[in-house]
Amino acid sequence: MSTATELAALRTRCTNLEKRANSIEIKNRTQDTAIAGLDTDLAAVSAAVTALEAVTSNHTAEVAKLREEVDELAGIVYRLYNPDTEIPPEVPLPQITYGCLKPVTTSTLNNFRITGGTHNVTYSYVRFTGDVTGVGSHSTTGMLISSSYPGDIHDIVFDHCVFASDTYASGQSNAFHAIFTQNVIYNITFSNCWFEPYSRFGFEWNGRGGWSHDVTIDHCTFEGGLGEVLSFDMSPNSLTPTSPYGVNVGGVVRGVEGLHITNNLIEGTGTPNVGGFTYPLTTATSGRMGLEFGCVYPYSANNAVGRSEFSRNKVGRCYSAWYQTNYSGASYMTFADNIFDDSYNDHGCTVRASTAFSGVSASHCAFSGNTYKLGNHATIFISGYSGTANTYSGDRWYSDRSSITANFPFTNSTYEDCDFYLPSSVTLGSGSTYDADCYFKSGHTGGTPA
Repeated sequence: MSTATELAALRTRCTNLEKRANSIEIKNRTQDTAIAGLDTDLAAVSAAVTALEAVTSNHTAEVAKLREEVDELAGIVYRLYNPDTEIPPEVPLPQITYGCLKPVTTSTLNNFRITGGTHNVTYSYVRFTGDVTGVGSHSTTGMLISSSYPGDIHDIVFDHCVFASDTYASGQSNAFHAIFTQNVIYNITFSNCWFEPYSRFGFEWNGRGGWSHDVTIDHCTFEGGLGEVLSFDMSPNSLTPTSPYGVNVGGVVRGVEGLHITNNLIEGTGTPNVGGFTYPLTTATSGRMGLEFGCVYPYSANNAVGRSEFSRNKVGRCYSAWYQTNYSGASYMTFADNIFDDSYNDHGCTVRASTAFSGVSASHCAFSGNTYKLGNHATIFISGYSGTANTYSGDRWYSDRSSITANFPFTNSTYEDCDFYLPSSVTLGSGSTYDADCYFKSGHTGGTPA
């Protein structure tokens, strides 16, 4: 190969190498630009993270501040009802919900009643309407056991149901009524149900020769009506022994057993007008209290069987007493974490009850964590009320009246960590004791230190 040829070949190779070098340089510049862009993006992301951290920090601070404000407001509310004490910071206030939202029903049953022999049925999202007869008085719906409809009724569930106001126009009526002259009703559950205003009773449960046990009413809402909201009894007739009132089951007199009434909103009684009816009641002039527990007691051979409870409920203003224990009274019941509040009056009751609790007696009952916000009540327990061996723990009583008759007539009962923010002295029954954590704003008589 000549020198000229070799020189030409080398020039060609140099030219190609130069082109490759230029190409590599262009790629490097492109990469540098890309890297610079990534650096910019990274800086933007970093700035965004920093800003987000600042926002999160601000939100955290805001949440902490709101929590402090909530705690401060909770403390103010607590001290309003406990003026001589400070809220313990380590003890959270109880968060309790009452009742339920009104269910959106998907079906309707009109003029419907459940008769003897019915069992293992669930009614879900049903609206009960109309008027049924033959179940005591008129009612929207109910249960009936009689000689014409014999057989036990058991394992019935009402889930997210609505019990409409009765359509009967010629007299006052119930939303729900069960009456049984024979056999047994048991394992009945009402869960997340809504009861519309009623012109007589909201829920009436009558043993008239038959027996019942294990009835659960949980997270239900009872709108205000004219008369009693919940009534349970074994009232006397020819089929009911007179001492105690109840029914003979296997040679043993049994009362209403196993009530579990929990987490309900009970607006109260004394609604001025329901379906054109106003007070006084034409069919039950005494039925103006909120609750009736008549002959509610456990199995006498073993009182751990068949005990009843009324817990975590809110009860508003009532035309008469908040509850009465009637006929054979109530025994071995638990009343826990309820609020009885006369100021809660969404149903517009214009009459203020003069007595908080009425009836005949309550014995061996356990009261704990209840709050009683009295209104116009001049007397806490009706004259003649009695009972023995009850326990009160952590109950709180409040009244804005200038005076009140605060006689707790129960003998041999105990009071622990109870506060009586009452304008008058409290009278405790004979044989009763109270501990050092009890507070009597206006003093007390009776009882001895524990």
